Amino acid sequence: LKVENNNKQTLKTVHIRWVVWRQASKEMALGSTAGGREAAARRMVQHAVLIMVWAAFVGGLGYEVMLVDKLDAAAQQQWRVAHTGSAMQSLFLFGIVAACPFLTLSDGQFRALATASALTTWGNSLGYTLGALVGKRGLTPVCATLQSPVLLWICDHDTLPNLAVNAFFVTAMVAIIPMLYLVYTGASSKRKES
Repeated sequence: LKVENNNKQTLKTVHIRWVVWRQASKEMALGSTAGGREAAARRMVQHAVLIMVWAAFVGGLGYEVMLVDKLDAAAQQQWRVAHTGSAMQSLFLFGIVAACPFLTLSDGQFRALATASALTTWGNSLGYTLGALVGKRGLTPVCATLQSPVLLWICDHDTLPNLAVNAFFVTAMVAIIPMLYLVYTGASSKRKES
């Protein structure tokens, strides 16, 4: 008799959890602001954790090798930036997540914020690491001139790795504009009273 009663209670609990999960799923599918904010925040937390793991293991290992082997100071500097800079990108992303409850944005804007934040932080983190790997800083990918016949050309034979590093940083620079805009406007907007 006790086992039968336990089974009924378990089935009731499972049913209640299923109903709650189904209702939450419907709300998120319909695009409620709380659901959209939560989904975007979860995505950003996932990216922040992955970037922190990247900083700790990839950047940290590279920096440790540079310190132990006592290689040149420029290489040590780049690996230090890859290690600490990526960690700072992760913390920056955690800060954006912490601000989410205070932002008044639509679900689409929260999704855009999550995407722009991920592009910004991953662009910088991968740029730091690739720059340390290839020994380039990604500052001058191409040279320009107004003289005929060429307007743009690769500056020297060793510019391709620099161009790849620069591409990550440019991605981060482009993505940070909508990210900052969304955070600013979301913080400036007044919530509708319900």
